[in-house]
Amino acid sequence: MRRPVRVRHIPPSAGTLLVLLAALAVAVAGCGEPSDADRADALLSRAVSAHGRERVEATEAVLDLAERLADAGDAETAERIYRVLWKASDTPDRRHVRCAAIRGLARLLGPAAVEDLVSAMSGEDRQVAAAAFAASACAGGEDVTRAWAEYLPSAPRDVRPQVIRIMGRRGGPDAEAAVLAALESEDDAVRRAAIEAAAHLATPRAVGPLVHLLDAEEPDARAAAEAALARLSAPGVSAAVAERLPAAAPAVRVRLIRVLAARAARDRADAVAACLPGAPAEVQAAALEALAVLGGAPHVAAVLESLLVAEADAVRRSAEGALAAIGPRAEADRFVSQVVDAAEKAGPDARCALVRVLGEVPTGRGLAAVRQAMRADEAAVGEAAIRVASAWPTAAPAPDLLAVAHEAESAKHRILALRGAVGLAGRMDEEAARVEMLDRALAAAERVEERRLALAALADVPVLEALPIALKWMAQTPLRDEAAAAVVAVAEGIAADHPADARAALEAVLEATEAPRLRERAERLLERLGG
Repeated sequence: MRRPVRVRHIPPSAGTLLVLLAALAVAVAGCGEPSDADRADALLSRAVSAHGRERVEATEAVLDLAERLADAGDAETAERIYRVLWKASDTPDRRHVRCAAIRGLARLLGPAAVEDLVSAMSGEDRQVAAAAFAASACAGGEDVTRAWAEYLPSAPRDVRPQVIRIMGRRGGPDAEAAVLAALESEDDAVRRAAIEAAAHLATPRAVGPLVHLLDAEEPDARAAAEAALARLSAPGVSAAVAERLPAAAPAVRVRLIRVLAARAARDRADAVAACLPGAPAEVQAAALEALAVLGGAPHVAAVLESLLVAEADAVRRSAEGALAAIGPRAEADRFVSQVVDAAEKAGPDARCALVRVLGEVPTGRGLAAVRQAMRADEAAVGEAAIRVASAWPTAAPAPDLLAVAHEAESAKHRILALRGAVGLAGRMDEEAARVEMLDRALAAAERVEERRLALAALADVPVLEALPIALKWMAQTPLRDEAAAAVVAVAEGIAADHPADARAALEAVLEATEAPRLRERAERLLERLGG
């Protein structure tokens, strides 16, 4: 299909007008209007020999004329224009003219333009080559595609990959046949081009050859085939890929599973889950990673079973990731019940993973299981539970963490639990409860580091009850400045309602610390209070 004629108004320069007047004079002498050939010759002369604006205007005018002539059926004159411009525009500043000329020849000549396009694509100018490739990929119809297919066997070896890519862009029966045949080529460059082109074909017939290449010796060919299968847009591709899973060798099955995940083929999740029982570790890991994308509630049981029997860390990690991804997509209470039931019969490694999963779907039953796990005999399970409780979206586990901070035999567990309790205190709605929790945390802390953390949290609770606690710890030398900072912050928050208490606390800060910034804040607030 030819493009519609463009109508552009270009104010002619004096030089262009002179050329057209000259053509008109010739025509008058011959007692007739100037012919298309006369106009073409006149404009071409200026497009080739003129300079500056005049050359630009003449070039645009003759390109417009060529397009109108082509639409009017005068292919001979139009072709002559394009070829003259092509030949006369071989400098970098005129490459845009070559691009226009090669596009014009592609539209005008159709199948007969193949050799011109090949020549342009083989040239050193990459911009012109790109224009020729684009024209080759879209200009004309099935007859042009057939011409490219017929040209392919005789094309120079270095040109064949480019022709294959053109076929992939054009599509249609002839292109499809050529690309599928090229997938079996022994020429690596041709085969790689065919793999790339196959991704553009809207046909499930490409699945078989591409799957075969998933077992190729060359890693690049395998990766390219996998990527092509992931992008292939034809209907039925995901089904065709899934059908090949049971019979595929393990390495190929892994790649097929990754393809289904990349295609987001959720309707094939059952086929992926069926790869889990008894499969090699690498297949199980790939299937579980895919189920993180594709799976849903129906697949939870299969993933849990894989986790419970897993011997390889990679499988266990992949199962945990799948559960963490599926959980928020499933009905929460049902999912958590399945996870808790599995945790009760799991070994230490699997139980750690399941406890972490409970943190992804926080429910009452899940928190009860986490609380129980914090006191498990296995240190790893206890640590996992403490970390999950510390990240809980509400402050509900804070008392349990504080109890562990008091009671745990492991110093690491005590530290983690105390830090978790301090962090969750900030999620308590009642300020008095926050103060009480932080006071207990300060008492339970064995290290200066955790006390500093609790004092920093106390500074964010501007209530009168926080003031005596901060003042008490200001007497401890290692914590003097941290406690003083908490006193000043609390005093700033209560000054309006309790000015006398704030003034007394600030005076105590000035007596206790030499820190310049703290003293400056305290003095500034005292001035506002009139002290």
